[in-house]
Amino acid sequence: MKDDLLFDKRLIERHKKKGLLTDDQIREHLAKLEDDEKKSIQLHAERVRNRDKLN
Repeated sequence: MKDDLLFDKRLIERHKKKGLLTDDQIREHLAKLEDDEKKSIQLHAERVRNRDKLN
C-alpha cells in the first residue's frame, strides 16, 4: 500500500486495527514530515445565519 494511503489521517485507526500500522510507525512518519507553516496564509471567516433559509 502506498504511504499516502497508509498514513491517511482518515484511515490510520482502521490500519492500526488491521495490524498494518503501529504507533511507532506513525510517530516516525510524522517526525519526517516537513513543516509547511511558512507556506500557509491566514483566513478569516464570519458565519452568517440566514433565518429565511432555515425554515
